[in-house]
Amino acid sequence: MLGFSPLASAPLGDDGAVSAEIIYLLTAVGITTGAPSVGASALDQEHNLSLVAITTGAPVIGAASISEGGGIVAVAITTGAPVVGNPTIAQDQVIVANSLTTGSSIVLPSTLVQDHSLAAANINAEPPVIGSPTVSEATGAIALPITTGQPSVGTSSISQTHNINADGVVSQEPNVSLSIITQAHQLTLVVVVTGNPVVGIGHINAAQGRAVHISDRSYNVAVVSNSINRAIVAQANKAA
Repeated sequence: MLGFSPLASAPLGDDGAVSAEIIYLLTAVGITTGAPSVGASALDQEHNLSLVAITTGAPVIGAASISEGGGIVAVAITTGAPVVGNPTIAQDQVIVANSLTTGSSIVLPSTLVQDHSLAAANINAEPPVIGSPTVSEATGAIALPITTGQPSVGTSSISQTHNINADGVVSQEPNVSLSIITQAHQLTLVVVVTGNPVVGIGHINAAQGRAVHISDRSYNVAVVSNSINRAIVAQANKAA
């Protein structure tokens, strides 16, 4: 196609041998629109549903554990007088008695008054024959309360005499177990006044007679006075 438009395959005056590349730069400009307005739509739908039989298996319900606690606060309730109608009840009960076992029957005392008018006629009987009857009788007696007056007991005089003869009694050797005795003594001191003590002459390591013998040269001195003891002094010792 020939023409002056850049979009033409070959412009006029062109030999068609030149190849050109055109680049367009597009710059976006902000566009501000107003609030969209959507009109009211009216929509009617009609569905025809056909039910299909659904067969399910047996439902399985697991074990449920429920723990519930409730706090109930009773509030005073005041009602009017109840009105009960006239009910009509018709009952038809069939009672079948089973075997009943009771204890011994108790027959209370009875008061019986009878009046018989008997007219005796001639009766001819054979000699009576009485066998050996066996009679077993059980009588239930019920004691009634009995109230008596105050009993009076007279004075009794009793005299007893006992003759006791002692027989020889031989016992084994007594066995006395160990006893534990705890005693507590309370002593009260009393003033005691004594005379002057008298102390005699005491002898320590005393003997009836003692001999002292001093030998060799010594400066020992032996003194003997009013005693049965004696002193022997040898060489240059001094005796007094």
